[in-house]
Amino acid sequence: MSKLEELIQKYCPDGVEWKTFFDVCDLIRGITYNKEQEAKSQTEDAHKVLRANNITLHLNALNFEDVKLVSKDVVVKPSQHLYAGDILMCAGSGSKEHVGKVAFISEDMDYTFGGFMAVVRCKESILPRFIYHILTSGYFSNHLDVQINSSTINNINKQVMQSFAFPVPPLPVQEEIVKILDAFSSYTAEIDAELEARKKQYEYYRDNLLSFNKLNRGGQIVKWKKLGEICKVLRGKRLTKSQLSEDGTYKVFHGGIDPIGYYDEFNREGETTMVINVGASAGTLGFSKEKFWSSDGCFCLSQTPILSGRFVYFYLQTKESYLMSRVRRAGIPTLDGKVLEDMDFPILPLHEQQKIVDILDRFDILTNDLTAGLPAEIEKRRRQYEYYRDKLLTFKRKES
Repeated sequence: MSKLEELIQKYCPDGVEWKTFFDVCDLIRGITYNKEQEAKSQTEDAHKVLRANNITLHLNALNFEDVKLVSKDVVVKPSQHLYAGDILMCAGSGSKEHVGKVAFISEDMDYTFGGFMAVVRCKESILPRFIYHILTSGYFSNHLDVQINSSTINNINKQVMQSFAFPVPPLPVQEEIVKILDAFSSYTAEIDAELEARKKQYEYYRDNLLSFNKLNRGGQIVKWKKLGEICKVLRGKRLTKSQLSEDGTYKVFHGGIDPIGYYDEFNREGETTMVINVGASAGTLGFSKEKFWSSDGCFCLSQTPILSGRFVYFYLQTKESYLMSRVRRAGIPTLDGKVLEDMDFPILPLHEQQKIVDILDRFDILTNDLTAGLPAEIEKRRRQYEYYRDKLLTFKRKES
């Protein structure tokens, strides 16, 4: 018998009491401010405000990219600061997927949080880490599915939370469950940190390998040509929704690097670089090793005997921020094909291109491959955590 089984047998042999959210927690909404109250510079004395983008989806972790700064004239109540044991939650978003995502606050922080956020603050009868695991479990996601799908507003308020009920075992049982689940999430966090380090390493080597200036590594002069002189920038052909299927042979790409469906014909060969030209993803790069159908939402670069398709992809990756900066934002975001055609492109011997491709492909597999690299290990551990979390949080309900 495991220690957890012993504790359950000792403290709750007849089952566990279920409680509603406000029996054991409080919900505090964030600050509100207007555009004029945002800080004008990084040096200005200001409140640091965490928003939905500061919780990484699926990882339930804080990130500090694009932290909003607002004037100290904005009133922040003591309850709207972040303290150890708080659970920061996205309480409102244009995307239902982001509503309810959480991050645990392990220490007092000199930050507040925005109006579309909330903090879950636990009472003495329950462990904050136990509630954190409850809020990442099926108990909460299933509750939100029912509550939010019955509303046109993607918003967590007191009405949504007051009907949320879940099992609350005695504290010794909570402690053991937290100990087990934290071990899983700690290992996943270590792998995720390793992945982030490898991504930075990959970007460093990629940018250095593909920064040629006047000379290449062999000391030879690198020739440059306009990309439009080397290959054609091809625009695809749009398919109607009725032409797409889930069991077609070839992936169909439109305004993003994820396929929008499948089709029984292809119009592009494998080993082809794509550049998304419309929508929110305009300017981003994609690559397909297999034949596919290109819609008119992405450009494809024609194959040429002097360039490796994979080399083209890696080089244009280093120019992705430039491509995104050239997207016209009025109306539907759009990238003009002439931007690609006018780009300067280095011409290296094919064997030199292949050397670079071989190095970067090893990094790419490690950092991006969902079947073989670190992402695959993270996904495996995440599923393992979810399995044990839902199993450990399942209790017989105590008869009242």
